[in-house]
Amino acid sequence: MSGKLEISSNNPELGDAKEELEITYEGPILKIGFNAKYFTDILTNIKNEFIDFELKDQSSPSLIRPHNDLSYSCVLMPMRI
Repeated sequence: MSGKLEISSNNPELGDAKEELEITYEGPILKIGFNAKYFTDILTNIKNEFIDFELKDQSSPSLIRPHNDLSYSCVLMPMRI
């Protein structure tokens, strides 16, 4: 199923940012927060253009890996929002 991912950031010192991306997603609407530094570190180390991002709910760890590549996996814990 196609959909949109909205990424937003709020930093009192740097301001707000918002971006929308086209994604393929299956599941209910989910609002979840992550530490931007940890998320950026993971994406910097993935060289693929596409990633697989597995989410269960807003309080469970998420699994991030390069699309169709099981050789590299990262677990990212959500933050309370």
